[in-house]
Amino acid sequence: MSRYPLADINALPDDIKAKVLEVQSKVGFVPNVFLGLARRPAEWRAFFAYHDALMEPESVGRTSNLSKGDREMIVTTTSAANQCLYCVVAHGALLRIYEKKPMVADQVAVNYRKATDITPRQRAMLDFAMKVCERSHEISEDDFAPCTRTASTTRTSGTSPPSRPSSGCPTASPASAACSRTPSSI
Repeated sequence: MSRYPLADINALPDDIKAKVLEVQSKVGFVPNVFLGLARRPAEWRAFFAYHDALMEPESVGRTSNLSKGDREMIVTTTSAANQCLYCVVAHGALLRIYEKKPMVADQVAVNYRKATDITPRQRAMLDFAMKVCERSHEISEDDFAPCTRTASTTRTSGTSPPSRPSSGCPTASPASAACSRTPSSI
């Protein structure tokens, strides 16, 4: 018997079942995390509302300075630091798709500091994300300026610089959210 038994998809509340079936139709299977969390419907709804607000901000009417690839890169990198193989594999697959670089997920999962397929802006973003993940108590105002400066000075031609949210670095919220551990059995 598993410590975290998976919910029966046919016994789920209608809203959760619809979301799970939507994901299944898109990716061809149901990720275990969906059914593992569905045992507690209120927690499932809260988790995925938070997930969507961070990883798909456009779906909740918010803009982001981070691309989908950037967000997946943060989660892949911090999941590697947290030794969550499930999240590294799942988010790494999305990272490969969004960035259109087959090796980038492997590089950031092993050691983003030596990754050759990331930009200086992404390296600064990951430096900040890892500091939030591993040493959040050391974050100071000095950490925000380099992140914003690097992001605006390394942009490609024709791209507007990211606006600086009131919290400082454009990676602050997703980076801190990306640092949660998921039970490895889910």
